[in-house]
Amino acid sequence: MSDFDKYITTIPMVALLTVISSDPTPPEKWTKLYNNLLFRFIFMYILLYQSTNDHNTSLNYTIGVIMFFYMMSTPEEKKNNFNLNFNNVM
Repeated sequence: MSDFDKYITTIPMVALLTVISSDPTPPEKWTKLYNNLLFRFIFMYILLYQSTNDHNTSLNYTIGVIMFFYMMSTPEEKKNNFNLNFNNVM
């Protein structure tokens, strides 16, 4: 297990990411950051990896969840789903 793997599976990190992801009214900068597909992918992957400790399972579930939400999106939402622009965050 690499140092990064050990770090993201620690109890404080799990608790921190759980609190961040369950906040009902996140700050505007967090919302803008979460609108970025790459950040959302990494964030979901880390949360899933913390519970499974298996890279393949985490990757498969992350891709599956993103594909599911893409398929359930309206045509207008689909246009905005693949936003990779980090300029709007700051």
